[in-house]
Amino acid sequence: MKKITLIFLLTSFFGFAQKSNYVDYLPTTSDTILNNSFYSISYLNKKKAPEWTIYFSTAENISSKDFPRKTYYKQDKRLNPDSRAKNSDYSFKLWEKQKGHLVPAADMRFSKTARDECGLISNITPQTKHFNQCIWRELEEQVRYLTLKHDSLIIITGCIFSDTIPNMSENEIAVPESFYKTIINPKDTTSISFVISNFITINLEDFNPRDYVFSIDEIEDITGINFLHNMPLDYQTKIESSKNTSHWFD
Repeated sequence: MKKITLIFLLTSFFGFAQKSNYVDYLPTTSDTILNNSFYSISYLNKKKAPEWTIYFSTAENISSKDFPRKTYYKQDKRLNPDSRAKNSDYSFKLWEKQKGHLVPAADMRFSKTARDECGLISNITPQTKHFNQCIWRELEEQVRYLTLKHDSLIIITGCIFSDTIPNMSENEIAVPESFYKTIINPKDTTSISFVISNFITINLEDFNPRDYVFSIDEIEDITGINFLHNMPLDYQTKIESSKNTSHWFD
């Protein structure tokens, strides 16, 4: 019993410590914020899909492979059953969509709790096969490279929805038109963001993340989300206008 209690206390402590690293960077939410041990999520109940996620990524964490990804996805029981997507929603061949993580499984292999919470369906959204397996995967690899390069970063990932994109399955799961990923380095007050269509058709060998760079200001205009509203105005102005790729890429 003492061992189990100690593990629980350590997990709670490290989870709190993780959130303290990004709490000042929480964007505004259009609906409900769910706090997990190592990341937070804004969830849209009517769309049955996440709006954005945020976590603090470190070189040490992403270098760990102690807890490999599992293939199952769990219901997030904090949500009303009518607001949840289900595994069965992705089983219809008609939709040809795959389960796409906002917080990548490969970034959460440093603890069992992180790995298991990453597999919550509240962290999952419909992605096209080419986007999921090729373009998005490559961008996630690039972000891990940047984390190793800068030691620690805040990662915000989100969905951009459009009324022109049909919902998926009889459960009416909203399908994002595009996805964005914002990387912030609090140590030198710099940022870089990317916006990529879920329906992109470019070949992987032709994909260059630099071609999809946006500023936080531009993503705010698209989404209506206020990213750094807890920070001083001069700090917001400096980070949110940045589109400088030379600082991030060799």
